[in-house]
Amino acid sequence: MPLDGKTASLTARDYLVTLHGSYNVWNFQVEKAEYEEKSKAWIIECSISPNMFTSERLVYEISISDDGNIKSANKKNRA
Repeated sequence: MPLDGKTASLTARDYLVTLHGSYNVWNFQVEKAEYEEKSKAWIIECSISPNMFTSERLVYEISISDDGNIKSANKKNRA
């Protein structure tokens, strides 16, 4: 069964926890989630606070295949 948007978003969050550590991922927020039929992958744009004392947010675009594997992850600059 193909991945749904909720599961893809949770996979993205788990990836960021693995990348930054559980104490450096605060207030995870999905900015945009869309399925690309051409690549058969979910594109999850999400953001986190690197700690609970800052308003700065780190934004990532994470591509997750139908089988739940991370295809790519890119940190984006917020304009």
